[in-house]
Amino acid sequence: MRKRAAVATLVSAAALALCVSAPVHAAPTADAQGSLTYYYKEDGLTYNGALEDPELGVCHNIFAVDYTRQAYAPHNLTNAIAEVFPNRDCTGVPTLLLPDSPQMPDIIKFRSAKFRLPL
Repeated sequence: MRKRAAVATLVSAAALALCVSAPVHAAPTADAQGSLTYYYKEDGLTYNGALEDPELGVCHNIFAVDYTRQAYAPHNLTNAIAEVFPNRDCTGVPTLLLPDSPQMPDIIKFRSAKFRLPL
């Protein structure tokens, strides 16, 4: 009788272990969806640029700008919060842009950006 109870306990414990699972929720995506658009000047001409579906949690240096030029007038059309930084490598005090926010004025200048999903 004891042997039968022990086997039943082991089988029940094994079944319970197989039934326990992680909470069901959507896995976070590695990229924000949408684009961050901006303007920059080069050789006296104005150009527009964009970061398309940027990776979350990663610093994105704006390729068209350097230590003498900055991108400006960002427009966050992503589903993520964008932090735009005045310096390369996401340094300096950031300006936060909410998801799908209106275009910022020309006085908002930046050289890098980082994205995170809202809570």
